[in-house]
Amino acid sequence: IKHVLFTNNGKYAYVVYENDDYLLFISKLLVTNSGLKLLKTKDLGIGISCLNDIRFSAKEEYILLSLGVLSSDGVASIVLNTKNLEIISKFEEFNSGVLMSCFIPHSSNVVSCSYDMSIKVWDYLSGKLVKPLYLHRDFVMNVSSCMNGKYFASSGQDGLVTIWETNSWKPIEKIRFGAYMCPTVLSPNGKTIAILDGESLLIKEIKSIDELGSR
Repeated sequence: IKHVLFTNNGKYAYVVYENDDYLLFISKLLVTNSGLKLLKTKDLGIGISCLNDIRFSAKEEYILLSLGVLSSDGVASIVLNTKNLEIISKFEEFNSGVLMSCFIPHSSNVVSCSYDMSIKVWDYLSGKLVKPLYLHRDFVMNVSSCMNGKYFASSGQDGLVTIWETNSWKPIEKIRFGAYMCPTVLSPNGKTIAILDGESLLIKEIKSIDELGSR
């Protein structure tokens, strides 16, 4: 078993696992008082891969899987419908595996980061590239978005944390914090960021776009 994801109401569980032939599957289970009931299993058609990350969209309509090793046909990320496990799209625009991805709320966009030092914005309904973003000088380890969908944050092994504005896909603030960057989390309103680096924790208020524009 690679990952287990529960819905917020605890009614359903989604389990991603490999079989003996190293093929990737996902199962949807109903959680009951008497145990788990298997509802559906889907062969993802992916072999010899490393699953780095799995997460829901904001309303839990979709599941996003990020593959740390590209599949044999170049797939880096997969989006599925949670209702019937139908594959909505596959994203193939990376030169190496994906470390993490996140949905951008109130849009059909996903942001994914990779070992190839890039961030890719793509449309999960079509699987098409929207925009590549290049700023980090080492692996991009983490991406996270705020609930209003206006901003997302990226952090890299180069020690750089960047806040991006999603209307323009341009960086609006850069923060240097350590040599190796661990997870960053944006507050729901996008006004505060928490950065964790080993035993250090930084909680920082993000400057507004108006403030940044007055520099």
